[in-house]
Amino acid sequence: MIDVHCHILPNVDAGPKNVTASLEMAKQVNKQGVHTIVAAPSYLNESFQNEKTAIVERVNTYAKLLAEHNIPLKVLPGQEIHLTEDLLEMFEEGKLLTINDNGKYLLLACPEHELPSYIENLLYEMQLKGLVPIISQPERNERIMGQPDIIYQLVKKGALVQLGAASIQGAFGAKVKKFAFQLLKANLAHVIASGAYQSRDSYSLKDAYAEIKKKAGIEKLYMLQENADYIVKGQMVHREQPVRIGKKRFGIF
Repeated sequence: MIDVHCHILPNVDAGPKNVTASLEMAKQVNKQGVHTIVAAPSYLNESFQNEKTAIVERVNTYAKLLAEHNIPLKVLPGQEIHLTEDLLEMFEEGKLLTINDNGKYLLLACPEHELPSYIENLLYEMQLKGLVPIISQPERNERIMGQPDIIYQLVKKGALVQLGAASIQGAFGAKVKKFAFQLLKANLAHVIASGAYQSRDSYSLKDAYAEIKKKAGIEKLYMLQENADYIVKGQMVHREQPVRIGKKRFGIF
């Protein structure tokens, strides 16, 4: 398995508080069958300002640490970017990091309540620059749950969606879990990731894949796993024609 979104670096954002805790997390991740993980510290949220250069340096240091402790886990650089209207200016300034620094996929943190009015235009402008936006965990956004046509329109216009493994496992309640599977079955989700921070109990990627196989079928499972591989390689992912969920229409902007 490949995890394209995890907060595993020690002493960075809300991840493990020290090297010991981080290495323990790495061991647990590896035992679940994950061989490659994208370290994606938060950027532009209220507390953390992890810019590209600093993340790449920390990932290189951490990779050496894993090798010293004989943990067969490949760690790649990434960044979970919180939305701001001048995000593309920050990209031009070299502050933003695409997944695995491959120049293609940007992982965007989805707010849990509202969405900014500029999001549609921002995602459009990203794609004009050759970037592919990946919206992280929109299944937890209250506005999107109430108006699923929002995410339908964004996906139809080129965005990808990353579901959280914890959502699939029901960690955020039955309503979020149900909506996550609705997105998956409507071809409105393209990859899943842990999004995990510290506790080994929160790392549920393996169990999430098992749940997806059971409820959505093995073909959907393979698609998600293959897409994770394509994303870290900067290649084109599998996409199927998106389908609307329910009758509420996209009209909040």
